[in-house]
Amino acid sequence: MSGEMINPMDECAGLNDMELVRAVKFLADRARHNELRLLSHLSEFDTRRLCLEEGYRSAYEYCTSALGFDEQEAYKRIRAARIIRGFPEAFAALQARKITVSALVVLSPWLQKDNAAAWIKTAEGKTKRELEALVAARYPQAPQPDYVRNLTTQTALVSSAPPLALEVGVP
Repeated sequence: MSGEMINPMDECAGLNDMELVRAVKFLADRARHNELRLLSHLSEFDTRRLCLEEGYRSAYEYCTSALGFDEQEAYKRIRAARIIRGFPEAFAALQARKITVSALVVLSPWLQKDNAAAWIKTAEGKTKRELEALVAARYPQAPQPDYVRNLTTQTALVSSAPPLALEVGVP
């Protein structure tokens, strides 16, 4: 069997309940560890602008094309990588499992040197939704103006309709 890849589903099916629980916890711990390492490396990669040397216009393009992340994964990881670069306390909180990457992304537009520690402390143990509510309460958005769009003056032609069927006021 050397060199042969074991199907993870077959591996899981062969575990008893206690082994499966232990394996899930172990793998989740490893995933968190690897995520922190990835964010650290991505932060340095972004700082050095290595995406340009690799032939990409942005870190986002590099993450989606070269690394195969979907758009949301790329956005969250780049955002978090930039936050941990600017706010070391954010990395410490991630490492201690006090906050999540999603929490950092929610807080990212509002973090500044003078409030980062307080926001990160506030975020501890909160869900993404709870944080969104806290941010919305603290920084309510101004009412957005109605969206106005120019409409074309040309009449749309529908070939299957009788000529006057779409005209307003026609009996």
